Amino acid sequence: MPATNSYLERILDRARSSRKSLVLPEADPRMTEAAAKLRQSGITVVDVNPQLAQCPECQERVAAKKFAKDWTTAQVEEFLKVPLHAAAMMVVLGEADCMVAGAVNTTGDVIRAALQLVGVKPEAKALSSSFLMVAPDGS
Repeated sequence: MPATNSYLERILDRARSSRKSLVLPEADPRMTEAAAKLRQSGITVVDVNPQLAQCPECQERVAAKKFAKDWTTAQVEEFLKVPLHAAAMMVVLGEADCMVAGAVNTTGDVIRAALQLVGVKPEAKALSSSFLMVAPDGS
């Protein structure tokens, strides 16, 4: 059994106590394993909603964005079929409180999806990303 990392445990404890939901949009064995472990530990992990591409409200939200100017309905649907985009839309709709990605997608793709769909608060001065790496020995 791998040792636990106190920093990681504090993060997981906060996640459990917050009662928030998490979406992991990447189809990768590591993410599947992580989702199972998180669920077992009492953290709510929701699956990506594949129906969002056909959701009129979601299509309208995407079509209203500057980056989607002049897109056809088919282009909007294709955009929302991308799990990373669908997961970000789930955050927008309140179907998930946060999204964790980056095992398969680049940092740029993850940030772009979040910026395009979720956005940032007007008072935000900076944008950053982070990752946590825990060695098998827990260090």
